[in-house]
Amino acid sequence: MEDIEKLRKAVEEGNRKGEGRRLDGGTWSVGKEEGSEERTKKLEKRKGAQRGIHENKKRMQGSV
Repeated sequence: MEDIEKLRKAVEEGNRKGEGRRLDGGTWSVGKEEGSEERTKKLEKRKGAQRGIHENKKRMQGSV
């Protein structure tokens, strides 16, 4: 019973820190891992490229 309470407290504390706890005892973090900023930059670049492609298609069709 004590183990369950310990786990529950650890999970709550981890959730506050942005970390999670898997059932097998491992942990993961939400947006806190190394390189997460680089990943968001890449995603933003990709979104920008997609937006540009979309606008170019519209321009070619003459709807802009």
